[in-house]
Amino acid sequence: MNIQTALLLCFLLWEACPALSQERTRAEMVKGFNFIETKVYSDQEDARILRLFEGLRVADVSDGMDRAGLPGTGLVDPAIHPDWIDQKDLSHQFRGIAITARYVPTQRPGRPQPGEKFSDWEGHFYSTYSHEAFATLIKPGTVVVLDDVEDKDIGSIGSYNILSWKSLGAVGVVTDATSRDTDEIAIERVPLYLRGKGRGIRPGRNELESVNRR
Repeated sequence: MNIQTALLLCFLLWEACPALSQERTRAEMVKGFNFIETKVYSDQEDARILRLFEGLRVADVSDGMDRAGLPGTGLVDPAIHPDWIDQKDLSHQFRGIAITARYVPTQRPGRPQPGEKFSDWEGHFYSTYSHEAFATLIKPGTVVVLDDVEDKDIGSIGSYNILSWKSLGAVGVVTDATSRDTDEIAIERVPLYLRGKGRGIRPGRNELESVNRR
């Protein structure tokens, strides 16, 4: 290969790479693309951050954010409240590292097809569309934070799964929507912050859209 051929080949490759990159990005964007990546921290970094919050009240943190020039940062809607309150030991308070999951309204049929068993339809919907893939990320010190469909009666949280998350190490759960079994959750003393009480199941109502997206 002479130098002219080599230079021509390099030029063609240089011209082709941006096109290939753009096409690949376009293909990703068609399916959905997150431009702001979620930064992942080590367990040691998480532990260092949590130590900074030991003994602090929410009001203390809010005051500190104001002083740092970040008023209102990190605050949730006042309508999101604790399922239960321990006025003696304040055990409903918690500090942890969030794992986030977003559920969106489904466009799929809300009932089984004619002749299909409800249990089969329900199980398939749970495992395929409205599952809990984020649970594999739960570890000691995790807070499960759910962005759910707040204007529908969907009990995405119930005593069964919240106790499962607790057994994996979750220290608390926050949702902008509802939960079932709130009395049982209070008896088991799992810290839960929610907008209201729910009854409905997830199949036919919502789908898991993303995990740990910004």
